[in-house]
Amino acid sequence: MTNQFLSLMKLKEGFNPIFPYENKKIVLLSDCDLGENLENMLQNHVRHYDFEISDTKIINVDRLRSLSYDYAQKDDILFERIWDWIEVPINIERLKHYTQIDNHIVFDLLSQGVDVKLALKESANQISSQEDNIHVFGMIDELEAQKEQFKEKYLLLVLNNHKVFSPLSVEQSGELSYHFIGKGNYYFGANNSLNGRLTLGNHYAMVPLSMMNDQEEQTSTNFAKEIFNHEFIGHGFLGLVDHFDMNPAECVMATKRSKSEYVEISKKYDGLYFCDVCSKRVI
Repeated sequence: MTNQFLSLMKLKEGFNPIFPYENKKIVLLSDCDLGENLENMLQNHVRHYDFEISDTKIINVDRLRSLSYDYAQKDDILFERIWDWIEVPINIERLKHYTQIDNHIVFDLLSQGVDVKLALKESANQISSQEDNIHVFGMIDELEAQKEQFKEKYLLLVLNNHKVFSPLSVEQSGELSYHFIGKGNYYFGANNSLNGRLTLGNHYAMVPLSMMNDQEEQTSTNFAKEIFNHEFIGHGFLGLVDHFDMNPAECVMATKRSKSEYVEISKKYDGLYFCDVCSKRVI
């Protein structure tokens, strides 16, 4: 299915039974002034799918960092809590495959025969201590606070100066999130409902431009489009699921195991692209 076809369809409602379709308004939140060019690009991109950025706001970064710090102090407890969500035995060789490029801590420890839980915990401890990292639970708290002001609008959070992390991540299936751990416990995008309520406008997506700060401007811009397509359109609007262990070039819903794969895809960006399975669900 081509981007042009989706544009003509204007993404008919009803693909995802849990997505609140009643509004087309999006609030653009950021951790700094994104500049006119980037804001215009984002506006044009969401309009392509019949949405509209109606408000822009720079969030309170000090509050975000404070929330993050509070959660980081509890990371040992949070790690254990998330660890208990794992229901599928961890495949060590698969985890080594995913961590070989961007998570040398886990890969090296596993290669030395260290227990997998200890290796994952060491990775979590090192990432939470970095100054500009934002705890995912702190980010969610901030987004929930913003919903008090923008009750009936979707939220699009673009972070240019901060990276979002978690001590651990588990898929809904109860399986360890291999691609998340492989990318060093960093989120390269996120989406969900807020407060557990699937109601009007109660949906957010996060685009971490900070992960591409060392890349050329066009690559960074394309990365923002790619993440919005995956998180907001793919997961949210269309109700599609992640594809694991798939060539990232085959489908926008394919997870990536490293930053370099995001860079490669972003450099070749050409709109939405779906595998046969996703195409059959959307058409």
